[in-house]
Amino acid sequence: MTIDRERFNAALRAARIPEGFSVVPAAQLIPRTVIHEIERFIEVFERVTTRPSWQRALTADAPPWARGSHGEACFFSAWDFHLSEDGSGWQLIEVNDNGSGFLFASIINATYAELSSLASDPRIDASPDRTRFDERLLEMVEEEARRFPTFVIDE
Repeated sequence: MTIDRERFNAALRAARIPEGFSVVPAAQLIPRTVIHEIERFIEVFERVTTRPSWQRALTADAPPWARGSHGEACFFSAWDFHLSEDGSGWQLIEVNDNGSGFLFASIINATYAELSSLASDPRIDASPDRTRFDERLLEMVEEEARRFPTFVIDE
């Protein structure tokens, strides 16, 4: 399914996606089963990698300054997965601790859904609207600021 490129690009500019940001106006439908498999994988990965015993083993040969627990969790983590051509499988490519690109992705996905018939397709789970997404993002930033006193929240 494709949509009008000019209308799509105009909507992205109105949503403040930077000029020159390359986006292909075409849908890639991912089966719910694949999404659920990826969610389960991330949950297991997070459980394992946050265990103190795993962290100690991982950093055993690291310099002393790298061995201590810092206690922070990065909510901007980005998980890059490649999907098989038929959409039936997936492979983790990398995990980044600067996943701010998901901000662009959320705007692009919402814009595409609004301009296509995908928003009314019962096979597709609706994304949170932009207002709810912005509220959730603000909640995460505020929580991070409360947990780490180097940040100042002006209330």
